Amino acid sequence: RRVLFRSKGVIKMTMKFYSGNDYDVAQFAQKLYNARMKLGLGINEFAKFIGSSYTTYYQNEKGKVTKISVELVDRLCEKFNTSADFWIKPLNTNCLSSQIRDRKSVV
Repeated sequence: RRVLFRSKGVIKMTMKFYSGNDYDVAQFAQKLYNARMKLGLGINEFAKFIGSSYTTYYQNEKGKVTKISVELVDRLCEKFNTSADFWIKPLNTNCLSSQIRDRKSVV
């Protein structure tokens, strides 16, 4: 999610992420690939379908990211009628799925 705030009269925007140190980026990448293949779409078409840029989607699908955008996960949940638990898996087995839903583990 984008968060807007003012600093010295300028509106700045920040984004929230799931840290790659806490969540399985490789599994997220595989789930993206599987969803795209199931729909039979190319990378560009799937990126547009989920409201992402080609580059952002490609980097996520190839596992070349160190953190996962909360906004991207939210859009995937909307498009596929799933929860965040489906898309991202905690690396720490003590991390409860409710923490994912409540965004307590968002950095």
